[in-house]
Amino acid sequence: MAISQAPTTELSLSTQDQPVMLRLVLTQPVPAGHALRLRAGGVPALRGFRAQRFLADGQDPPIVHRYDYEQMRQQWMWWIHNMALATVRVDRDLSAGTVVAVSGVAPGLPGPRSKAIEKENPTTGKSWDYALTTAASLEEDAPGWQTVSDTVHIRLLPGPCDRMEAYLIAGGRLAIQFYDEFTNPVADKPPVVTVQGRQVQLAAREDATIIPIQAGAERLCVTDTSGRSVLTNAPPVGLGGQPVFFGEFHWHTEVSGDGERPLKDAMAAARNQLCLDFAGPGEHLSWSNSFGRHTVQDVRDICLPFEQPGRFAAVPTYELSHTEGHANLIADSWETAAQIAELLGKTPFPNSRWRYPLTEVAALCPSGRAILVPHHTNMDSYVRERVVAPDGRPFWNCFTWGSVPERTATRLIEIHQGRGCFEDETVDERWWIDAGGYGSSARAALARGFRIGFVGGTDNHSGWPCRGGRGWVGMTGVLAPALSWPDIFRALYERRCYATTGVRIIADFRLDGQPMGSELRMRPGQERRFEILLRGTAPIETVQIISAGVVLADLPVPSDSLDLDLTWEDDRPGRPLHDCYYYLRARQVDGHCVWVSPIWVDLDEER
Repeated sequence: MAISQAPTTELSLSTQDQPVMLRLVLTQPVPAGHALRLRAGGVPALRGFRAQRFLADGQDPPIVHRYDYEQMRQQWMWWIHNMALATVRVDRDLSAGTVVAVSGVAPGLPGPRSKAIEKENPTTGKSWDYALTTAASLEEDAPGWQTVSDTVHIRLLPGPCDRMEAYLIAGGRLAIQFYDEFTNPVADKPPVVTVQGRQVQLAAREDATIIPIQAGAERLCVTDTSGRSVLTNAPPVGLGGQPVFFGEFHWHTEVSGDGERPLKDAMAAARNQLCLDFAGPGEHLSWSNSFGRHTVQDVRDICLPFEQPGRFAAVPTYELSHTEGHANLIADSWETAAQIAELLGKTPFPNSRWRYPLTEVAALCPSGRAILVPHHTNMDSYVRERVVAPDGRPFWNCFTWGSVPERTATRLIEIHQGRGCFEDETVDERWWIDAGGYGSSARAALARGFRIGFVGGTDNHSGWPCRGGRGWVGMTGVLAPALSWPDIFRALYERRCYATTGVRIIADFRLDGQPMGSELRMRPGQERRFEILLRGTAPIETVQIISAGVVLADLPVPSDSLDLDLTWEDDRPGRPLHDCYYYLRARQVDGHCVWVSPIWVDLDEER
């Protein structure tokens, strides 16, 4: 990468280390003997640049303290407050106007994505900020350090065009998009593609190209002038022609403070580049019922202009956190979301060590108008990331499933996200379950009586919905009558939804004609006939029905089949003579999975 003297250095994403030179101009003098620190603007900026040498007015002072992630995990709050990337001690006075050159490298990105969460998030559309601060002593904490330079930036750009993807989306449309090897949309792409003999002109921009298609079209083949050829997903319709919509509502932007990218850019990307049907930012709501410098109203004002009935719905949502669990709140409207935030600010929560105890929060959610969605339920911050609080305990813990008041609001669980799947207590890499044994999995919650549907998310902090690491991570499919937020919310509330590992698998699951999420009353001997529809993005490998925490049925799957339509009856002589649930999960040969929300059966006594 060429060295630039501009305040912004543009960096194309690469798997190789790239040299970087940051030139910062002192705005105030720095006396001899003082410490001079390169302060990063956030955690991603700490990881994004490795300083190797300081040069200032002929001085070449050695680095006496530098960023170390292992240390950060043990002293998380110190690093969050100080953002200390590298520190030197100057030998003689430096005057205002002195140029301080900091050379180093932007570390290359990791190899192919593993199922474990990756700290590196090679996503574009964001910048990392750096400035110089000074203090008389290295021992000074953050408030004692004074900013003494301008701010410079490293702006991340996509790499070269690597692949094409094409999606059939709601409303009879085909979306065609090109990405670099890290799944960043690119503008530099072939000018023309062919769709079933029809040539389509592509604009030189990062937005996807969207064209209308014939109603009832099956999967389409798209070919570009470079010889790439892809097959779309199946039409997004379930049993009986019910539309299926895809999106995600658990990702963070710079509004959260620990996220990246402007929220406006993220929403534009969700709609125009990633071609999602709905999306919303799960920003961290603080004790002050704000996101630091932004309010719920501010987020609403940014998100609502992207609403387009029939094309895109903006999700009213934010994240609530406590040491005993994290959950996103989604509301039927921005007004409801703001009202709940206001109530949170007026409610004295007892024994709360950190933010909001979620059982008490559930009591503030008006029935039918808000849903709590717990995430990364069956692990704590030490399991994989080794992050602890000053007292040595995990910074956050597994989710504490509450009692009856919480059940009225907790109707969904984020069963899969960037940290893995939280379906069961037993680790099983085939189903992305990387951590278990904490008693807070989806199956544990179902056993406790929670009637929760399944959604998929990411929990990424890069401002790119459905993405994490080097590819697609989590996505929610919703069966709803129309593409508007009232319709999507009602379907989520009724649990007409399912989770995928980030791909557009079409799934439907019904019992005696009643959809996923239903609660049925049946006699003990009554016939139980299930209908299953699956339309994969790769050949389907495994299809299972789960009940009472175990695999009840391993269904037959034809080899190399993308599609599955079948019926199954629970006709066991000893089938449960008590209330139970059933849910569907499936896995493709490429490792992508889907989890479909349960159906509950409550028994009527024989008459």
